[in-house]
Amino acid sequence: MTMTCISERGQIVIPKYFREMLGWQVDTPLRFSLDKNKLVVEKRESIADDMERFAKECNVGLKGKLDFDDEYDAAILKKYKKMGLL
Repeated sequence: MTMTCISERGQIVIPKYFREMLGWQVDTPLRFSLDKNKLVVEKRESIADDMERFAKECNVGLKGKLDFDDEYDAAILKKYKKMGLL
């Protein structure tokens, strides 16, 4: 087990060993979520890329539609505020 601390600015350092194991580089987008009392950190794939891939499979065009990443972030923020976590 590796230990780290939260800085005054709310930042944490992901130990180099784990970053290398996961292939995470500088500017790798991450997604944070809660699973019961655990904080889960995952590499974030672009929601827009996922939706475009799905739309292609369904032969549907998405040009000019919603920015799914912004919509996702807004929905998560709203959810955590409602839960009293923000």
